[in-house]
Amino acid sequence: MPGANPEWSGRKPKGAGAGAASVTGMTAHSTFEAEQLMEVIISRGNMMAAYSRVVANKGAPGIDEMPVTALKG
Repeated sequence: MPGANPEWSGRKPKGAGAGAASVTGMTAHSTFEAEQLMEVIISRGNMMAAYSRVVANKGAPGIDEMPVTALKG
């Protein structure tokens, strides 16, 4: 097709690898960032906000079969 751009054909570009990502594992810097992110995720404020949303949605027990009412204490 005249004017067609093969880069936008929906196929994997020729330069792309054939397997897993070329960058695997975490560097010390990204490990530190991941730890910081986890601290934000499990912060009391974030956990309470998540709990409030689950209660408001009348959340059913998850894989652990623990009902929301068991968390209140």
